[in-house]
Amino acid sequence: MRKEMPKSRVALLLRLRRGLKEQLMEFAKREHRSLNQQIEFILERFLSDTSHKERNGPPGEQRHGKSSAGG
Repeated sequence: MRKEMPKSRVALLLRLRRGLKEQLMEFAKREHRSLNQQIEFILERFLSDTSHKERNGPPGEQRHGKSSAGG
C-alpha cells in the first residue's frame, strides 16, 4: 500500500547536477533530514531571509521613501 502525500504538499520534478545532489544529501544526512526536507528547509530559510532583507532594505537606507536631503 502506497502512502499518500498530505494535501498541503505538491510534487515537483527537480533536475540537479549530480555533484549538487550529493552535497545536498550529505548536508541532509548531517542534519538528520531527508533530502526533500533539507531542500524545503533551505528554500524556506532563503525566502525568509530575502523577505526580511527586502522589508528592512540595505543598511543606512531611509525607510518609507523619505530622503534626508531637503525633501
